[in-house]
Amino acid sequence: MARFLPLLLLLMVRLSATEYVFQNFDKVIRDRLGVVWGTQLDVRIGAFNPAFTATLQNYSSWAPNFVTEPTPGYYVGPSLGGPEFSATLLLADNATLAAGTQLRVWISTSSNYAGAAQVALLTDTNWLVATNSPTDVNTRYYDFSVSTTAIFGTMDFNANLIATQAVGAIPEPSYFGLGLGGACLALAMVRRRRLARVVDAGPRGG
Repeated sequence: MARFLPLLLLLMVRLSATEYVFQNFDKVIRDRLGVVWGTQLDVRIGAFNPAFTATLQNYSSWAPNFVTEPTPGYYVGPSLGGPEFSATLLLADNATLAAGTQLRVWISTSSNYAGAAQVALLTDTNWLVATNSPTDVNTRYYDFSVSTTAIFGTMDFNANLIATQAVGAIPEPSYFGLGLGGACLALAMVRRRRLARVVDAGPRGG
């Protein structure tokens, strides 16, 4: 019996986990132009690292800062037999994400999508990391609710609609300031040239 004790302990450690399953079967996703998506989208449930704040400007850094499964889940729309959302997250302990951490659902076009990337990032006060059981694998099921809000994109729970938004380079406020300053300078130069031409073309004595 003693020689099997390490194996039993190892199995007990492996059985200590919480699986978070996100599923939905009635919400439809539209693109930024209001057209229902006809292609499969990636869906992830997880959380960003505490020191990272997700913005559209740093979208390329979302993936390495988002704790989730390596393979994303999916969304398929009515044209593909849906609507259906499915995504999972398995946490073996509370070291990676502490109990009470706010989870988010990240919906995006896949990496092989031919067009410009689009995204929706949603959260809900009910989507929280639980305290792991020391011996069991617990499964927690999450879905959209009236408490679900969109951080990026839009969410209309009563109308069963979600919309993605385009991911593009959004200039920082300093960029807008530089652009405005440059435009004013160019306008001033054009005005000076016009005034110079008016003076040159003025009446001359003779």
